[in-house]
Amino acid sequence: AEKHLSSLNEVNPKYLHMDIDSDAYNQIVDPSQHSVFKAINVESTDLAALIYTSGTTGVPKGVMFSYESFVHNGANIELTYKFNSDYLTIISTPMFHVLGFNDTVLPTLMAGGTLVLQRYFNGEELNNMIAQYHPDFLIMIPTMYYSTLTQDNFNPEHFRAMKYVIQGGSQPLPSIQQA
Repeated sequence: AEKHLSSLNEVNPKYLHMDIDSDAYNQIVDPSQHSVFKAINVESTDLAALIYTSGTTGVPKGVMFSYESFVHNGANIELTYKFNSDYLTIISTPMFHVLGFNDTVLPTLMAGGTLVLQRYFNGEELNNMIAQYHPDFLIMIPTMYYSTLTQDNFNPEHFRAMKYVIQGGSQPLPSIQQA
């Protein structure tokens, strides 16, 4: 599976610390290798994660999130978009990024909904997944929507059936707004 590494061919190899197409990576993410984490005591204001975002400036940066902020952000999104346990969403955005984790994973799981993971973004594959799973909620960046909308298998009816189609990261391309 050279899917991901091939997209990084212009990156200096000294910056690549793990090849996610390698057998070693696949072993790490193999569910049969997982074990239960030991519980620890934390304060709600303790640092929970450092997540990347481009925010309003478009410049990538790490943002410190506390456990409390995750709960508040997840609950606010859950309430705003009326998430419930029947909700299903497909996640194509990276989960190390605020849009993927904070705006998609957390509220869906907090509501008891279903996440369908797309390991590598591909517009044609996403259209097939949308047709198969009928998500209620989809959140991506404009270039991902553009890639999805320009595929031969794009069906606007599948998008009309969704409760919420949201974009973040930058302003939408005019062709996406019209679609």
